[in-house]
Amino acid sequence: MLGFDEISFSPQALHIYKQKDVVEKAFNNYKDKCGGRKMRSQETSLDGRVFPTYLSLILQRRLEQAKKNPWDMSRIIDELSATM
Repeated sequence: MLGFDEISFSPQALHIYKQKDVVEKAFNNYKDKCGGRKMRSQETSLDGRVFPTYLSLILQRRLEQAKKNPWDMSRIIDELSATM
């Protein structure tokens, strides 16, 4: 959550809000594709399904951003290779 001291002007606040909205909608869409809306399971198994879904959403979003700037793609691939 952002505080007032972290946002210097209203266009920045609008940009942050739009990014948040895009991520939330993408997560809901992705969760639907994975059958996440039907989650009626124990707490531990629910965590086991939500966490990988969330990680894959982050990765998907980062790759989409990299497609806008092709120079970032090689750096991202290097970062992913280093973590494996």
